[in-house]
Amino acid sequence: MDSNLSKEPAQGSLSKEVAQRILRKELAHLEDNAFAILGVERTREAMGKARNATDDSFLVFYGISECRRVIDEWTHPEWAISLLAVASEMVGVLVHKRSTGNTALSDLAKRAAFVRHAADREKAETIKEWYRKHRQLHRSMDAAAEVAATTFDVAFRTARKHIGEEAKKLRSARKE
Repeated sequence: MDSNLSKEPAQGSLSKEVAQRILRKELAHLEDNAFAILGVERTREAMGKARNATDDSFLVFYGISECRRVIDEWTHPEWAISLLAVASEMVGVLVHKRSTGNTALSDLAKRAAFVRHAADREKAETIKEWYRKHRQLHRSMDAAAEVAATTFDVAFRTARKHIGEEAKKLRSARKE
């Protein structure tokens, strides 16, 4: 068996469990800081209040919980690291906001959403690439969308939307 294909971690790399433990520890530290900034104890009641809040503190705790979910699932370790970095920045912005009243947290929430939806954008690009290669085999965009929906395990409307976007680009490219 080729050594590059083995499931064993490379020498000097971290195992999944060790990496998850390190990320969880850092995430717990961020969560402690967020509670300290808000001036509340780390209890279930305080977490419930933070979860029901409508201000930026909700986004901080949502970012932390989303990061925790990705760390636990571990299907995309790179997302876990990215979300941890975003959560860290969100806590930093919370500190800044509490001291200045500035609301720059929405930018960080947008960045977190960008990371969270990376797989969806990747699937959209795959569908568009497939359509470019196979558009001549289908009578219409709807026919292509039906095949794409089953091939890529998405809803018909999702496949049709991406195929429609790509078809529009291809039409405008012919006019230039």
